[in-house]
Amino acid sequence: MKLFLLAGASSIALLAAPAMAQTNTSTVGQTGADNAATVAQTGSGNSSNVTQNGTGTARFTNGANAGRSNVADVEQTGTNGESSISQTGNRNSATLDQGGSAMNSTITQTQNSNTATVVQSGTGGDNTTGSFITQSGTQGRAYVAQNADTTGATSTVTQSGTDQRASVIQESGAAESTVTQMNGAQNAAVYQDGSSSSTIFQSNRFNEASVQQYGDGNTSDVRQVGENGDVGDPDNNLSNIEPAGMVGVFQDGDDNNADIDQEGDNQIADIVQNGNRNDASILQQGDFSRAGVTQTGDDNVATVVRQTADGTGNANPPGSPANPSVNADAWINQSGNRNDARIAQDTTPADATIVQTGNDNDSEINQTSGSAIAVNTQTGNDNVSQIDQSGGSNEAYVTQTGNLNASDVLQTGNGGLAIVGQNSSGNTSRVTQSADATANVTQGGGANTLGPRNWDGETLPPSSLGDPYRNNVSLIDQSADGASATLTQSGTLNRSAIDQDAAATATVSQTGVYNTSIVDQTGASSATVNQGGGSGPGDFARNASRVTQSATGATANVTQEGNDIDNTFAPTNVSLVDQSGDGGEVVVNQTGDANLADVDQDADAYTSVTQNGYGNNATVDQGVGSTGSDAFVTQIGTGNDATIEQIGAMNVATIDQRGTDGTSTIEQSGANNSAESSQLAGSMLADSLIEQSGNDGIVEVTQGGVSNQSDVFQGGSMNQAYVTQGGMNNTSTITQTGNGAIATVNQNPGS
Repeated sequence: MKLFLLAGASSIALLAAPAMAQTNTSTVGQTGADNAATVAQTGSGNSSNVTQNGTGTARFTNGANAGRSNVADVEQTGTNGESSISQTGNRNSATLDQGGSAMNSTITQTQNSNTATVVQSGTGGDNTTGSFITQSGTQGRAYVAQNADTTGATSTVTQSGTDQRASVIQESGAAESTVTQMNGAQNAAVYQDGSSSSTIFQSNRFNEASVQQYGDGNTSDVRQVGENGDVGDPDNNLSNIEPAGMVGVFQDGDDNNADIDQEGDNQIADIVQNGNRNDASILQQGDFSRAGVTQTGDDNVATVVRQTADGTGNANPPGSPANPSVNADAWINQSGNRNDARIAQDTTPADATIVQTGNDNDSEINQTSGSAIAVNTQTGNDNVSQIDQSGGSNEAYVTQTGNLNASDVLQTGNGGLAIVGQNSSGNTSRVTQSADATANVTQGGGANTLGPRNWDGETLPPSSLGDPYRNNVSLIDQSADGASATLTQSGTLNRSAIDQDAAATATVSQTGVYNTSIVDQTGASSATVNQGGGSGPGDFARNASRVTQSATGATANVTQEGNDIDNTFAPTNVSLVDQSGDGGEVVVNQTGDANLADVDQDADAYTSVTQNGYGNNATVDQGVGSTGSDAFVTQIGTGNDATIEQIGAMNVATIDQRGTDGTSTIEQSGANNSAESSQLAGSMLADSLIEQSGNDGIVEVTQGGVSNQSDVFQGGSMNQAYVTQGGMNNTSTITQTGNGAIATVNQNPGS
């Protein structure tokens, strides 16, 4: 059958009613068998051109052109509508309905089984407004609906290959949609309500994309060049608006931008934007990658920079969303304004999650090798977090609740675990792990009302060195296997620096104001520091503790409880522990103000210092030869000074000061000696010196009263000396150089 005609509101009708000024033109050319074309035009300036070249053998039977060869149905109502349909092949069908003015639609179909339906009901903008569909291949289907409220809407669908699908629905405004599909089976659905722009490009096969845009100025760009990419899961009902659970890109607001690029196979990506001027970008290059971005608010930026490593999973049946098993997962959820989140993954398995609630938060996660898990949760404003993971199996969890918190986690070894919790404002945490290490940091205590303080991470206060910090500071550096650091700070301006280069364990808990703890361990050591102090607005307890351990098996335990002091920039209790001998153990307990404990341990020895008072000083030095020696210092009083020096083995030295301004010194250079110095409560200006250079000696000194002095010099072997002083201004000197001697001094013992 061949048919060439001029149709529409025909030239005869134009001549019959010249007052209507109708200039409609229709040209239909059909070649082949069983082609059908129906054109109806009403209005002015409409032009329709239908060309069908049916080469198939199908014949119409019954119902809606069932077997069809080429079928075209064009209906134009309004002014300046322009339609051109060209079909070559068999079983092609094109239906066009233009109900507004200045609409323009072009449909070109070749090969067979193609179907295109276009409905335009809007007012249009100019003659360039319209829908353009080009299909080449078999079983490509395209549906475009530009509804009554559209103004200058544009839709372009280009399909080349086999078994493609495309659906575009435009409700209002100058919406713009471009869908390009080629090669294998593809599925794309676009819904636009407003003057937004959507671009979908699909090649290879089994890719699916669904985009919904509400508002003006939104931009969505989806590029799928691999196999079985999933950006939403549109159904096969081309005239249906996809339900929310099936949409891959959802934009509700103005001037949002969403960009998804899938270059691998079996990938899943979703972007949801509610608000204005949000920007989200996902780049997937590795197989079985998954990424999702949710933005609620304004001016948020979320970037999944890249997912490059290939994963594994189940991709059957083809065309269904993949089920990854070992893969890279990246999830970003932003609620607030001006938040910035970035994730980069170059390894599998990798799992990265960023949750931001508040304003002006910044978070970045980089995973480059090994097995990595990273989670950052930010609740508040102006928080900053960065997690970098490379090497083996590492995990990092950072929670920031408050404002102006900063966290930095760097993991470069294998088996690292970092847990950081910042529960107030202005906190700073840095964790560096290069081996099988565990770090647990908790920072709280509320807002800092004292103003920022400088710190260099090494110097005990008072000091103006280093960078200014708003509140609590924690710096942890672990570079050896088995290291573990647990830090809890619940005050204001607490500071802690832990540097571990071996299989060490450090636990620091600080509660108070302006506490500082520095632990440096290079051997298989264990350090526990517990600092408590003031908590009120005018409460300035500033405890300071330094523990340095470079020996295997060394243990240090420091507890400090401070109270109010007058000088707001001075430390209260200070504890210094330096251990370089294997197996040494130090325990320091400080309760009071302005107490100082300084312990230097170079052997497998034990030291215990307890200070409960004001202005007490305790110094313990256990030298290389002091293996098995014990040193005990108890200071319950004010202004006391205690010194123990041990360079011999198996010695025991005990100092107990409960008075005021007392001085006690014990020096042990022999072996198996025992020395005890007691200055009683109520005593003042007591002075005791004990020197033991022999072996197996015993010295016991008890002092009460005021300004009493005792000196004991003990050499030889198995000597004993006992001194008891009361009253005032007593002096006692005992010198023993022989063996087995016993000396006893009693001076006013009852006074």
